[in-house]
Amino acid sequence: MKPHGTVNFDTELLFRPGDTEPRVRVRVNPVEETVSVEPTHFPYRLEKLRGDFVFSDGRATLDRVRAEHGPVVFAARGSCDLRADGGWTLHFDHLDIDRLRADRDLVQALPGRLRKIVTDLRVEGPVNVRGSFELASRGIPGAPLAAGWNVRFDTQETSITLGMRLDHVNGSVSMQGNFNGQQFTCQGEVKADSVMFRDVQFTEVMGPFWLDDGQLLVGFWADRLRQAQPERRMTARLYGGTLVSDGWVNFAQPTRYNFQSTLSSASLARVTQEAIPGRQPMTGDVAATVELRGKGSSLNDLAGRGTVQLRNADIYQLPAMVSLLKLLSVRLPDTTAFTKSDIDFYIQAEHLYFDRIDFSGDVISLLGKGEMNFNRQVRLTFHAMVGPNERRMPVVRELLGGASQQIMLIHAEGPLGSPSLRREAFPGVNLALQQLQAEFQTHDETARRPGQPVAAPATPPPGTGW
Repeated sequence: MKPHGTVNFDTELLFRPGDTEPRVRVRVNPVEETVSVEPTHFPYRLEKLRGDFVFSDGRATLDRVRAEHGPVVFAARGSCDLRADGGWTLHFDHLDIDRLRADRDLVQALPGRLRKIVTDLRVEGPVNVRGSFELASRGIPGAPLAAGWNVRFDTQETSITLGMRLDHVNGSVSMQGNFNGQQFTCQGEVKADSVMFRDVQFTEVMGPFWLDDGQLLVGFWADRLRQAQPERRMTARLYGGTLVSDGWVNFAQPTRYNFQSTLSSASLARVTQEAIPGRQPMTGDVAATVELRGKGSSLNDLAGRGTVQLRNADIYQLPAMVSLLKLLSVRLPDTTAFTKSDIDFYIQAEHLYFDRIDFSGDVISLLGKGEMNFNRQVRLTFHAMVGPNERRMPVVRELLGGASQQIMLIHAEGPLGSPSLRREAFPGVNLALQQLQAEFQTHDETARRPGQPVAAPATPPPGTGW
């Protein structure tokens, strides 16, 4: 324990006729705040030690124990059984730790396997710990300690990296586990009031997880490993809807992860309020699916794919949609038009690439592709089609789609809430005109060179409509 400081001893020596040796009972009380300890097996210095320590019959009883490590406050009640072979078992049945941080002092004090896990998780911010904890030694010099715990971690504005960085984690995590000196296993439950990921807030986050020195499993993967029935999923509330997720993190170097999520019955009003600041609430339902995978902590290795569906939504009230309709010289539609949308996308690093963006209306439909970065800067291209897209036969839809692309394109660039729009009419003809203009300019410059004969006008290329 490497104790330092001043203590008071109160010793009782009891010897009765017939006893082979006396019984000794010692009560130790630190003097004021002079005592500090730094256990050899867990070199985490605790200062200002206070409490009652009673040693009797091979057992130490600890009561009203309190100590500090910088801003960290440690309080406990428990006992320590001392064996003749030098082994011991320390048990805290009322453990309270306030403002614990995974700082350098704590990380360096942890055994090697636990140190790697805490380092990979990159926990930042204060954590309060409540519950029971046990530490045991076999009495063999240099042998690792064994540990067991049943604790609850209460977090407030904490950050943690599960492959992807999660910020402003507020809530609790219950954990039961053990460390036998070689392997670490832990199962638990998450009950977080709020979690932020890339400025998106998730609330009422609940579900099972499994953690060992090689992996983190979330949702049904955790229940499947420990054969729990029924298998549950991690759930959360997002934009007023329900999000269910499953995933895993592998702590090999580099760390790899994969998460799959499905969102249902979300509110378009919440989406526009939170994702597009300053915009008035809109009505409608949002559903989405997404799969994210990657390695390390850099977004450069982030990849994934997903879909978004809008139904019963007044999409036409979006500022960008109003501008689009103005470019098409279409009056603002009534509440039966532009009420649904289907979007397919994939993710690469910090960009979302849209394979398909369909805004379907009764009078006109807009089909588009493009990209958006994580700062919500978009670069999209749309073309218009007459009538709802999903009601056409595939062959007719393909023919009309090709024709509409030759009639008009609309380019949108800038912030998601208010992109700048540019209309390009007859793109096929414009391309031919640009080619012809370049040819005429080259021919005109050649014709004006001294000593060169004047050539006949060039014949327009076929298919330009001339």
